[in-house]
Amino acid sequence: MIGFDTAVDGLLSAVLDNPGSLASVQTIIDPSDIGDRTGGDRDAAAVFRLLANLHDSGKAIGDPLLVVDALDGAGLLDRFGGPDGFARRFTHSVASENAAVYARAVRDHATSRRVASLARGIDARAEQGQDGPSTLAWLRSQIESIESRQTDADCVTSLEAACAALCDDLAANAANDIRSGVACGVSHLEALYGGLHPSRLYVLAARPGAGKSSLAQQMVESAAADGTPSMLVSLEMPTKELAGRYIARSSGLNSKIVSGGRLNQEQAEKVFRASESAGDTPLFIAEPLGRAATAEGIAALCRVEHQRRGLGLVAVDYLQIINASHRSQGEYDRITSATRIFKQLAMQIGAPVLLLSQLNRSTEKENRPPRLSDLRSSGSIEQDADAVMFLHDETGPSARGNTRKLRLIIAKMRGGERSACHLAFDGPTTTFSDWTDGSTEGGF
Repeated sequence: MIGFDTAVDGLLSAVLDNPGSLASVQTIIDPSDIGDRTGGDRDAAAVFRLLANLHDSGKAIGDPLLVVDALDGAGLLDRFGGPDGFARRFTHSVASENAAVYARAVRDHATSRRVASLARGIDARAEQGQDGPSTLAWLRSQIESIESRQTDADCVTSLEAACAALCDDLAANAANDIRSGVACGVSHLEALYGGLHPSRLYVLAARPGAGKSSLAQQMVESAAADGTPSMLVSLEMPTKELAGRYIARSSGLNSKIVSGGRLNQEQAEKVFRASESAGDTPLFIAEPLGRAATAEGIAALCRVEHQRRGLGLVAVDYLQIINASHRSQGEYDRITSATRIFKQLAMQIGAPVLLLSQLNRSTEKENRPPRLSDLRSSGSIEQDADAVMFLHDETGPSARGNTRKLRLIIAKMRGGERSACHLAFDGPTTTFSDWTDGSTEGGF
């Protein structure tokens, strides 16, 4: 790697030689990467900041006399030994097209510097006796901050390039006979929309007890069974209960028998066979607590797991019980912040995020399908979500047996039409399947 001093000198020399390179450099670094409280060269950072301000105000930083005058006025010139000292350091004969190369080298050194500072901070917190959960939450936020600086900030793409990339994806999908989205085990969603699409936020909402947690878990299990590494973040249900539901679905046994622990030999053999099948399923369960159960903590955890496992689907159960980031954060602000964080997470990891949500309590008093206005707590749920799905129980009080009839309503679908279908829910095994009496709907 290029040495730090060489990188800084080359960077400023390139910018002074070709002011037009400053715009691309600023998508890679900011002045703090050159020098900040963790170290580096603060004087050179001040020079870079001054050059950027001059350039933004329309002044010619390619004119040495104007630059020297501005440095002198800012009290920076003497720090480099006057005009001659400044010229000796920052007027090297370098190729201005290498400005980005020097900038990335500066950024790499800044990353190493901040990691070293983070290590010292960990030691300091340990000596102060900080509790483990708060230290981990702090550590995740610090790592996230460092990671966010390590990527070029050039987020602009031409329409031509975007269209070409889309066509390449479509051609690759057609050549390999693969769907555009993630398999989720709901045939209606897969047939009409191609599954759950990367970088999208899906909201699944229902009244308490309607089965949204069971459906979300089954969708995640289906994706994992199809080979997609998936993670279920459960804020309400312990991992053993989730495992019991998986075993019940896989073995066909009543979930109460599985969780009860009193099995005959035949039942025990089915349970152990189902348990062994989990070894081939890339499904991971997170049960965050305390500060790790904030939207920021969950998102940081998902990013870490995505780096480790390449997650293709994340489900979070559920929105309204996510912890507040701080004591003064009200419910409206908490929900608004959370939906935006999870939308950003979906885009950052390039995978669909399935976020479960409750409906307003008023809907429990009315026997009608849910509407978008029934989403609880904040309009940001509908605004930030790419798709909103409702699960509505249509079984009726006179129904008999263990099977319930539920309607899955796709009330919003970005880039697609609204629709609905019926699902059958087997209570004993907590399993959803297509409703087979011919009442499945194609429209909305």
